[in-house]
Amino acid sequence: MSARAAARAAYSAVGRIRFLRTTGTVGLAVAAPLVSVLWPSTTGITASVAAVWLVAGRTLMKNWERSWQEKGRKFQEYYDSRLFRIDWNTALAGRIDAVREEMAACRPRRDLPRDRDWYESVPAIPWPYDVLACQMQNALWGRRNHRAYANLLWGLFAATCVAVALVGALERLELEDLLLKLFLPVAPALVDLSELPREHRGAEQAKEKTGDTIADLRDQCEAGRPVTAEDCREIQDAIYHLRGINPAVPSWFHRRLRRKVTAANEAAMQTLKEQIEAMAARHGTRPQQQP
Repeated sequence: MSARAAARAAYSAVGRIRFLRTTGTVGLAVAAPLVSVLWPSTTGITASVAAVWLVAGRTLMKNWERSWQEKGRKFQEYYDSRLFRIDWNTALAGRIDAVREEMAACRPRRDLPRDRDWYESVPAIPWPYDVLACQMQNALWGRRNHRAYANLLWGLFAATCVAVALVGALERLELEDLLLKLFLPVAPALVDLSELPREHRGAEQAKEKTGDTIADLRDQCEAGRPVTAEDCREIQDAIYHLRGINPAVPSWFHRRLRRKVTAANEAAMQTLKEQIEAMAARHGTRPQQQP
């Protein structure tokens, strides 16, 4: 099993855990109003289940999710460092032998064509500029996906609050009943829908900062200062850090935005190619020899 297939398996596990958390949270949010209307006597049970789910989701399941996310970023780092031909940062990602052992311990998963061509539309430019192109793609995809998903979550948060208020008004619930019968069961959803958008906004800003660093290097290329392997390693360290703290964006949402982001990515790759070619023509700059 390739490193990319191992990373895909780990991130798939993250997605399944996140789906389980989301299903339980949304299920409670939907069930709470129905239970309060159809079976008022069971409202206390629903509230208790919601409280237990809130604690479990933010402790056990979140830690479980993070453990797979940590594996995923190490496997992806192994894939990237081999593909980019840059040094492995032991201080950051641990011993490379340990990462190989973790990948070997994973359940075998068939390689897909996508695993062998993970970075798309990389222009035919010399090393290490092609590495910079791949890192630019990471920043571009992440920035756009996190921003769009944060907006969706804010919308769901507002819709949930409105729905709870409407049900409470229609049922003419007193404040105590409103809190017990509706807000407590919906609390896990409200907590997630209030925190996750902020996390995704933070991830967007961090990706934008990485993109700005890449843009600065690109501008320096035009001024005649070539990109070095050390530059690429520094950017890769930042990407590795973000992969460990950024919240996950569901695969279905990635697919939904794929066409738009792919078009933006292709345009960015073409611009980078033109800049590198212009730099070489003006300054006679020669890239470093590939290690």
